[in-house]
Amino acid sequence: MIEIETRGSHFAGDDRTGISGATPATGTAVPPAPLLRHLVVEPGVAGAEPSAVPTPAGPALAAAVAASLNGRTAHVIEVRAAAASGPPVVLLHGLGGLAEEILAPLMPLAARHRLLALDRPGYGSSAPQPADELAPDRQADWVAAVLESLDVAPAIVVAHSFGASVALWLARSHPQRVAGLVLLAPFCRPTQPASKPLLRLATMPAIGRPVRWAIPQVAPWLAGRVLASSFAPDPVPPHMLRLPFAVAVQPPAVLAMAAELRGFNPAMERFAAAARPIDCRTVVIWGGRDRVTPWPHHGAWLMPQLGWGSAVELPAVGHMIQHLRPDVVAGAVAEVAASCGRLGRLMHRVRRAAGRAVRSTSRHIRSQARTGSTCQMRSQ
Repeated sequence: MIEIETRGSHFAGDDRTGISGATPATGTAVPPAPLLRHLVVEPGVAGAEPSAVPTPAGPALAAAVAASLNGRTAHVIEVRAAAASGPPVVLLHGLGGLAEEILAPLMPLAARHRLLALDRPGYGSSAPQPADELAPDRQADWVAAVLESLDVAPAIVVAHSFGASVALWLARSHPQRVAGLVLLAPFCRPTQPASKPLLRLATMPAIGRPVRWAIPQVAPWLAGRVLASSFAPDPVPPHMLRLPFAVAVQPPAVLAMAAELRGFNPAMERFAAAARPIDCRTVVIWGGRDRVTPWPHHGAWLMPQLGWGSAVELPAVGHMIQHLRPDVVAGAVAEVAASCGRLGRLMHRVRRAAGRAVRSTSRHIRSQARTGSTCQMRSQ
């Protein structure tokens, strides 16, 4: 069952989003330039009409849809324009993110694509999942179930930071759901866990509950430092300072962060051990000044896992690529969309066959050279 409700915005944006003057189904006036109708879904509430929002190609409809998975709500913000003809685009946020955070700068994509931004389990308005279901591979199963319940065609998945690990597993375990990947500042390689004392305190049996309650109260104070590090060397855009920090670090989100970090290394070790490259078109965008997911560490691990991948470096950019260079992200989506067509897939198969032929010829030449060298030594 799909349940829809419209509510007020969690996240007030700025004029560059191109969304202003939208009117929700209730007919209530909307403050100028809302970033999005943040549509919070509650079980049992259905029948509300989507909100109209403008896009570069004309009006689009924004609505929240709730897929009920085993009795737990999965919250998705969906934006679609009547003229959109490209493949669907699914957006996955990173640690401490929200659906509207990654959707905000990428709203222009709605001119060509059905956009679906997911609150990952425990974040925003998506119900928490058991801790053992929050590793990237298990979250990929969750995403696949959400997309199936919403009847989403094979989609281009745009994923930021930790969300990239989920996207990789989605392409590996559920390739029928993925037309291509655009990975932004991907956090994907097994990594020595960072010291996160506050997160550890929040998960301790005795004091965890009051700590989890306290974190949202101090979130606005902590957010400035976290955002400054993520956006460095660029300043934090004003619209990000209006993110609902208390929602982003609500108690279920804190528990989700801890659980998905615990499950991260084992899941990505299993991913690499499979020795089977991802076969869909993948564009990786990374910032040369990223201090959160440095490319030398993650890129060297990631690129051999991609059978049809390419990387784009933004030398002067930090971790928050979708906010700092949404134009580059849009270009990557267009490139992947073009590759999804019949001609693109044919060219990929031709390139792959040519690569195999070159590798086979190289192995044959090396083998012949070794054989000739051995024969020469014996004759001497």
